[in-house]
Amino acid sequence: MKLLITFLTPAFIGKANNAEADFRTPSLKGFMRYWFRTLLRKAGLSWKDIYEEESKIFGSTERASEVKIRVLEKDVRYIKTGEFIGRDYFYLSYIAGIGLAKSGRWQRGAIAPDSKVKLELLPRKKGTEDSVKIAFLSLFIGSYFQGLGARSRKGFGAFEVEVEGENLKLEEAIREFYRSFSLDSGELSLTNYKSFPLKPPLLYNWRNDWRKVLDNLGIWYRGYREQYGKPSKKFKKIIHTGDYDLFIIQINSGQQPRKNRTTPWAPAFGLPVIYNSHFKKFKLTPEHHERRASPIFITFSRDSLWLSYWLDEYLPDGEKVKLEKEEKKESSKDSSTSTRRSSKGKKEWIQIGTPFSYSASEVEARFKDFANFIEKRLLELRRVPDRS
Repeated sequence: MKLLITFLTPAFIGKANNAEADFRTPSLKGFMRYWFRTLLRKAGLSWKDIYEEESKIFGSTERASEVKIRVLEKDVRYIKTGEFIGRDYFYLSYIAGIGLAKSGRWQRGAIAPDSKVKLELLPRKKGTEDSVKIAFLSLFIGSYFQGLGARSRKGFGAFEVEVEGENLKLEEAIREFYRSFSLDSGELSLTNYKSFPLKPPLLYNWRNDWRKVLDNLGIWYRGYREQYGKPSKKFKKIIHTGDYDLFIIQINSGQQPRKNRTTPWAPAFGLPVIYNSHFKKFKLTPEHHERRASPIFITFSRDSLWLSYWLDEYLPDGEKVKLEKEEKKESSKDSSTSTRRSSKGKKEWIQIGTPFSYSASEVEARFKDFANFIEKRLLELRRVPDRS
């Protein structure tokens, strides 16, 4: 089976040093395995059964994979570390995060948009053709919900998969995947994902300047957090997010959170969450774990923005979220030199307030609210006269 992968947004698939990017087949196979597990878990299979099926198709320490991936041709351009992003793309840097973009420059190498890779999926031996088909379907379905590489749940690494001589649709691929295991695809409810067609002017930006599309996504993502989930026509430059104003600042002062905000919203997009304020730093983090990846996925196809949430469990049974505070000593001013110097005291995270639960229903509520917010932002953009 021959495939063509076309990247739509920068893919941070790095070499060992992360400074240079490179297309690697292990990353692609890891992507297939992830979506293979996710789709089967969504249908209700136990982790034991999933592991057995995954080992059979993709291999394990005890057996070889039944599927081989061969790179036939690469037409790839790379973004270099330190390369200038461009002017007026502040929110692109915001959604990328400090590790990937800072001060208008890329902090890591990436595969550039419009790069293409031709692949071939092959059975390792005769009689394993069905495994090749399942591996392909895992890749094809996953490409609608997640990109490849770092920040792949926030719009980066988006790619599309084309098959020679086929015009496969997502719903058809989902049915075919589950039929391979004699399962019902009805469990994958349409409320689990939503797609929003990109219309002018964004569609023209997509063809001519992908940076503008990601910048808009950053504006919407930040705007959702700033406006407490209530859309406004103009995004104001608010110093703190709604979580900080309505939740953290009150707990820190010993007050109860307002009735309309009993839990923060940011954890639905991943943990930990860091809040900086002057010389204080706050952190929302799992009580007994270091981090949790976002169960809400954002990515792009050629003409649409896709939102989805995939939740078997966000936090393990009995796990809660705690709020911690790190105090920093204020810098002191030396009157003789008129310079500022930082006092280097020991920093320690101190828990404040009571740990709270964060259920799957809370994540689902945030997903639906965020999807409605994005839909309204897109409708507003469509009303803007197109001058492309």
